[in-house]
Amino acid sequence: MQYLSLKEMKMKIIEMKKIAMVSVIFFLTIFSAYSQNTFELLVENNYDEIVLDVIELPDGNFILVGTYEDPNQSDIYHGYIIKMNNTGNIISSAYINDYSYCMLHNVHFYNDELYVIATLRENTDTNFVIGLFRFNTDLGLLDVNINSLEGNKQIGFVNSIIDSDSNLVICGISNDYSVTGVNIGSNGYVYKMSITGDSLSSKFFVREANLLKYPTGIIEKVDSTGYNLFIKYYTSTSNCSKINLNKNLQEMSVINLYSEIAEDNYALHSSTHATPIRINDSSILISGRYPLNETFFTFTMSEEDSIISTAYIENENRIQWANTYGNSINGNNIYSGYTSNVSFSDFYFSHDTSHIHIVKFDEELNIIWHKVLGGDAYYNLYRVLACSDGGCLLVANKFEYEDNPDKIRNVYIAKLSIDGDFLWKREYPVSKMISIFPNPVKNNLYLDLSKNVSINEYKIFNQLGDLVLSGQHFSGTINVDALSVGTYIIQLSTNIGIVSEKFTKVK
Repeated sequence: MQYLSLKEMKMKIIEMKKIAMVSVIFFLTIFSAYSQNTFELLVENNYDEIVLDVIELPDGNFILVGTYEDPNQSDIYHGYIIKMNNTGNIISSAYINDYSYCMLHNVHFYNDELYVIATLRENTDTNFVIGLFRFNTDLGLLDVNINSLEGNKQIGFVNSIIDSDSNLVICGISNDYSVTGVNIGSNGYVYKMSITGDSLSSKFFVREANLLKYPTGIIEKVDSTGYNLFIKYYTSTSNCSKINLNKNLQEMSVINLYSEIAEDNYALHSSTHATPIRINDSSILISGRYPLNETFFTFTMSEEDSIISTAYIENENRIQWANTYGNSINGNNIYSGYTSNVSFSDFYFSHDTSHIHIVKFDEELNIIWHKVLGGDAYYNLYRVLACSDGGCLLVANKFEYEDNPDKIRNVYIAKLSIDGDFLWKREYPVSKMISIFPNPVKNNLYLDLSKNVSINEYKIFNQLGDLVLSGQHFSGTINVDALSVGTYIIQLSTNIGIVSEKFTKVK
């Protein structure tokens, strides 16, 4: 196990100049009232990128995490984290470039800090590890802890919780690689670490003939004695099962879910399921794809494993299979989200069109409303988040295959009200990248600009809003020796807009 202290992490950031904090403020283009079948564009640039998770902070701001592929090096991935306010404006963002592979999977808010679970790879010839990044809510990196995995495993398809003991419990699918780097198969896993990043226990399921255990989500038991781990492909005849685990991740029993209603029972064991959420102490909701007519299938079950309610939604615009990623609850507002017409043969870059579906349920799974979006490109939904205002936030990818030979996906986000109406109809084109480093800074602040960007003027303000430094001729370096220790905002007037970023001056 390796640890990086806060001091070591800061020194690494300063010396290596590899983590750049980027904040972008751009013009807003208001969509017309007839544009509700498309998602609001959040990020559009020359990087292929995805957002894998989103949370809402107590102050109403949102934190999003994901990954993007380096445009100059194939198979090199970097992580990024974005802070966005409740009206959809980007406040700040941080890009993590320390590793040859960095995918930020899940983010949690705990004790006023952000905990981000990541898959990391230091170099292309080293093994994958599990990383736990800790940020403050201004996206300042506090530290990172790293845990090695047995063999050469790469975790993926991560779902995680913070349990009642303040531990992180992670589940999903891991890829196994040979010593030569060849993928030799995949297996399910459960991994538990403390909130400080210490590895506590783990369980990697071994493939046995037709017996497969691929976890799709985990929930702590009501009495806090263990966990409900939901899996698919447990046997060749049962696709929806639950493993009872104790707090040490020991397998206590496996339950194949069952309904006395023939249609429901067939759907249970023919569907692929994802993202279980607890509605209350006696009810858990799970949703998934039912292959008969590509129906969206949702059910609730009791803590004692009996089926309580079911709901089916047929997709009128279906052609291929549907895929579900999101269930979320906030108060009495329950949301499910899925993508219809997902291509099995080309999951991320299909030349078909797809739709995003958002469904709002009550606790008995009665449908309150059902919205269908998209249809003008190839979409994939990654998260639906029930928000404190009763509405929901949707995070997705959009791949416009026309004139896109480099296979670049854009990140899309939309905010819906409690009644399913759009609250944001804005477009945020990010057509460039400006990075400042090091941050914190002692002497010289460096700016890395895209080739299409030029800076006409820079202004630096203190926390009181006073102008303390400015210049009209920019050579790529700004000397900040004269500044006192503290936090500042640098405002850049560029040829395509105003860019602002926060930085810290140290001794």
